[in-house]
Amino acid sequence: MADNILNLFCLVDGEGTPNAFSVKIASTDTVDDLKLHIKTKKSSEFDDIAADKLTLWRVSHPVIEANKHNPVHLSKIDAPTELNPTDVIANVFAEAPPKETIRIIVKRPPSHRVSEAEFVQHVLRDITGISQRPRTRTDSRRVYSLTPTSVQNWVAFLPMVGHLPLDAELRYSRPSFSSVRTFTIESDLQGIFRHDVGSVRNLPPFADTHGSSSLAFGTPDLVCSRENDHSVLFPIEMKRPVELHLDDSTSYPAAYLAQGSLSQGPVGPLKQIFGYIRLNGFQYGVLSTYTQTWFIKRVAEHGDDILVSPTIQFDRTNPTLLQCYLWLIRTAGNDAAWQPDTPDEATVEAMLSKEQPDAKAAKRDSDFNPGRSGKLKQGMKSFFTRSKAKAQQTRAMQQERLTIPAFKNLMPITDGEGARTFRATWMNEDVVVKKADVWNQHVVADELEHEAKVYEALRTLQGRYVPVLKLAGVADGMEMILATELAGTDLSDRRLDASDRNKIRDALSAIHNLGILHGDIRPENITTMRDGQNSQFFFIDFGRSEFTRRKMVLKCENEQLEALLDKMPWPEGNAGALTSGEHGASK
Repeated sequence: MADNILNLFCLVDGEGTPNAFSVKIASTDTVDDLKLHIKTKKSSEFDDIAADKLTLWRVSHPVIEANKHNPVHLSKIDAPTELNPTDVIANVFAEAPPKETIRIIVKRPPSHRVSEAEFVQHVLRDITGISQRPRTRTDSRRVYSLTPTSVQNWVAFLPMVGHLPLDAELRYSRPSFSSVRTFTIESDLQGIFRHDVGSVRNLPPFADTHGSSSLAFGTPDLVCSRENDHSVLFPIEMKRPVELHLDDSTSYPAAYLAQGSLSQGPVGPLKQIFGYIRLNGFQYGVLSTYTQTWFIKRVAEHGDDILVSPTIQFDRTNPTLLQCYLWLIRTAGNDAAWQPDTPDEATVEAMLSKEQPDAKAAKRDSDFNPGRSGKLKQGMKSFFTRSKAKAQQTRAMQQERLTIPAFKNLMPITDGEGARTFRATWMNEDVVVKKADVWNQHVVADELEHEAKVYEALRTLQGRYVPVLKLAGVADGMEMILATELAGTDLSDRRLDASDRNKIRDALSAIHNLGILHGDIRPENITTMRDGQNSQFFFIDFGRSEFTRRKMVLKCENEQLEALLDKMPWPEGNAGALTSGEHGASK
């Protein structure tokens, strides 16, 4: 095998096979040379470790699709062989390594062990949705959804997590996060969550996060269970960020109550995870989009009141998402006093039947459109059906829904073939609301879902160059909803001075820097808000946007903006008008 080039798949001890990487090396090289190749290939991971401090083991571990997210530990591999630095590669591998097989396990030096405290301080990395135009459908299994009696803020959650005792002894491997940072469908998101957030499985009490088998009632997306006896500690429900999003200033209980009458946005997912908690006798549960996570607690063993934690962003520090998750595992695992009343099948059927009138009413509750015959009659029927359904709900929830409506003062802005757009008041703020029927307006609903995804990608620019996304989600599998802050008025009939024009250029440049093409540069899609003598400009309407970093495409859109600005009037008496060539159209 002299002078042959071998392609060896390597994996760091304790990581999953999606993190495997290949290294090409000549068969005449030594294991010491292989260490240098590995350090070069994974420079960011081993930047503080000398190559000769790495330990390499020869293994033969096949990559199996069903187990790809499970961590691979050297201690659990049959017959590993430690390699000496002087070993020649041709002698280590007498024949070409088989494909789809891990051949080298890399171990860090023992000094790079971390404590529990250091482990949970690691912050997760961002993820990106790559599907441009998915068919908008809800993944919710509504049959086991239940309405809680009350939803309150879990005020004590963060202080309790902050007081979690953590071992300071250096005896744990560093957490490994999935190398896959993009997702298309919900199952992709579940896999990343299992790998990243579930990495706390390496800390006591060694609880595993895995795909769920059916519980007594319902099948959540994931469950967390004890490693020793596989008993489930709590269920986990995942949603894509476009289906569930709250801005930083809105608590989940506030958003839930504000949307309670229509089961929009936050309502459906919370009812779903509460159904799994309540019907299966759990005290805790987790609802997550990966980018945002909420921890839920059932207050009493024989009641239906729940507490919801503050929104835990994926990149939160002090405490991190890992620390919050570990706290819940240890709390749920040690709470032997929890003795819930687990309902039998007949009781469950009775509980679920009370939810049905509300669900049926919501299905019939479509917006009134005077342009189509028969809609008025259908709308009146929906009104009476909904009133009858409300009469069957609990008095407490009736009061919440009657006194805290979804959107107040709705005033239509557009009602054409696209999304129905309204100006409204939501939680005492002026917002713009877009709606689309996911069944009868497939293309429009897809555009709204895509727009919500773009806002997620632009979250660092929200409130500065694009409006703040207030709410996004699917209402009962029927209607895609997207609400943003009202960001002033558009540029129609607006006179722009040199400072205004530069601010608009800066806004588009910031959007481009995040790899997003707006796709619809018009005066109506640029808005402005004035604060005294200072003006702020926003780009809106991202339904036609694209994720791209092609320089020529982005440059072309910059030129479109310059052409638009050239047509915009200057303030009277302004002598500083510039041509597009003088202010750098190719910025």
